[in-house]
Amino acid sequence: MTLMSTYGLKNEYISVRKDGAVSYGGNQVWSENAVIRKCGCGVIGSLDLLLYLARYHSGGLAAADWPIPLENYDRMCSALSRRYLPLLPPFGTNGLALALGLNRVFERFDMPFSAAWQFSGSKIMDRVEEMLDADIPVILSVGANFPFVWQGNRVTLYSRDPGGKMHGFASTKAHYVTVTGSEDRFFRISSWGKLFYIDKGEYFSYIKQHSSSVISNILKIERR
Repeated sequence: MTLMSTYGLKNEYISVRKDGAVSYGGNQVWSENAVIRKCGCGVIGSLDLLLYLARYHSGGLAAADWPIPLENYDRMCSALSRRYLPLLPPFGTNGLALALGLNRVFERFDMPFSAAWQFSGSKIMDRVEEMLDADIPVILSVGANFPFVWQGNRVTLYSRDPGGKMHGFASTKAHYVTVTGSEDRFFRISSWGKLFYIDKGEYFSYIKQHSSSVISNILKIERR
């Protein structure tokens, strides 16, 4: 029997403290900004990525700032969107705009990284594993239905019970999530401040049947 490789971030992922509870990544629904609440998932993924790189790869954040208080997180989220990642309701932002905005942030704060939106569907798995192996979170898009944008096809987000069994919890399309691990059949992801899983086979079938690798792909981050 062939054993499948497991990849994952090497450090604790971003967490936000809200009402005494601690999240797994950010959640656009918590924002004071109505536009971010509606279509800010790309901004959330970008902020979580930047915070992770800053904490573990670019000088670090003080231990007292972890988990990040919601008011601080929301302030940073609004500033990131206003200065580097403007949103166009109801569409939010696209992969090329994410790459452009993050490259401006990397240059402004002298962070040794570069970002590029990917288009090849055949290379997604290799690039996800390369980034996780380098301890870099992966912003992944579950793109809109294409070319029939009005259709309702979606990708299931799973939760795992204490016994290890997966259960469908929600579904999504036209949404950015952050991959924090790759194990067996599943991507481990952060979305809406929670830990979920995406079935890799279902994701790639969705791209082939209902979307396109132009819009359903990843943001590749490399060290310069």
